[in-house]
Amino acid sequence: GSANIPLEALTVADALGQAVVISEPLLSAYLRFVVMGAEQLAMQLTARTPLPTDTLPVCVQEAVKLIRKRALMQDIGLGTVARECHVSPSHLSRTFHHTTGLTFRQYIARYRIEYAHHLISSTDRSITTIALDSGFRSLSQFNRIFKQVYNRSPRQLRHTSTAR
Repeated sequence: GSANIPLEALTVADALGQAVVISEPLLSAYLRFVVMGAEQLAMQLTARTPLPTDTLPVCVQEAVKLIRKRALMQDIGLGTVARECHVSPSHLSRTFHHTTGLTFRQYIARYRIEYAHHLISSTDRSITTIALDSGFRSLSQFNRIFKQVYNRSPRQLRHTSTAR
């Protein structure tokens, strides 16, 4: 059960009277600071987390290596990767999705978007240039996927990154 803790009216009134009210711009600045800290912490934790490639099937390990090697520079298809991994496209597709939780195309898009996120946060290159350098051929596709993954647009990220 829940404990009934008596609160004196005077104690509540005192607490409310001591509450600090801050302006909207200051609240916004605090929130940006917290978001930046959380992003930095997430990046550091991700960088330190060992990739579980040992537990992945060999064809998925090879596919991931090929994606990371080529996906930023060229379109890379399931058929081509499957051939290079010496498995059928349907086997690679099924195994890839089962072990990573993402389809082959989703994994490529996620890899490209994470690379773009890094560039937006750490460089002053234009969003369009970053989208193209990240392997996207369509700015609208880039913006749509970015918003799906990060819940904000690339320009919103740029704005918070440059507000430092």
